Formats: sequence, C-alpha cells, structure tokens
Amino acid sequence: MARLRPYAVAALVAWTLLTWTGRLGLAWSDDASTLAGKVLATVPVVAFVALAAAAGVALLRSGPVLDGAARVLAVGLAGWSVVYWAVRLPLILANDHPAGFKVVHAVLAVVAAGLAGWVMRALGGLSVAGRRRATA
Repeated sequence: MARLRPYAVAALVAWTLLTWTGRLGLAWSDDASTLAGKVLATVPVVAFVALAAAAGVALLRSGPVLDGAARVLAVGLAGWSVVYWAVRLPLILANDHPAGFKVVHAVLAVVAAGLAGWVMRALGGLSVAGRRRATA
C-alpha cells in the first residue's frame, strides 16, 4: 500500500500541471479582458503550477516514502485544489456561461477533488497518526 502514496501525489501533480499550464495562454490571449483581469486570472495559475512543480520535485527527491517537505507540499496542493474549486465552481455554475463550459469545469473540479482526496487518504491527511503511517 505504501507504493500507492507516491502514485497519488504524482497523479495530482500531473493533473494539475496538465490542466493549469495551458490556462496562462488562454488568460493572456483574451482580448475582452483588461490588463487587471489578465493579471488576476494569472494568480491561481501561478499558484497551482508553482505548488505542483514544487510537490513534483519533492516527490522525485523523496523516493517511495515521502519525506516531510514532499508530504507538506502534497497536502498543500491537495488542500489548495479542494478550496479553489469549492469556491470557483459555484461561481462558474451561477454565472451565465454556456452549458459546455460549466460541464468542463465541473469535470475539472471533480477530478481535482478526487485526486486530492486520494492524496489525503494515502498520506493520512493532517493527522499525527497519518504522519506515522506515511513514514512507516
């Protein structure tokens, strides 16, 4: 079971980088957005990509049993993903967007939350017992 712990983190890191690296180009190529809007749209992209890249590097350095830094980054990425989508998805669904846009973002949110849950389960969440299990 310990072998799955890096796979959960690797899957969340890969999903995050896959979904967020392309978003930067979309934000800056939107002619309808103001400069302030483009900068504001860049903030979550940079946060997600930086956190995922740091978690990925820490994962590669730690090996099959996550060390403290890799664990903190993985839990941080999982938590940030859940919090972001818990706030953002209702805003998307409540606004006047096409149905396809809403469905795509709902799928992105559900996959991110599922992977975040897998990471938290694999690492034992934030509990002291979870830290002991993750290092055992």
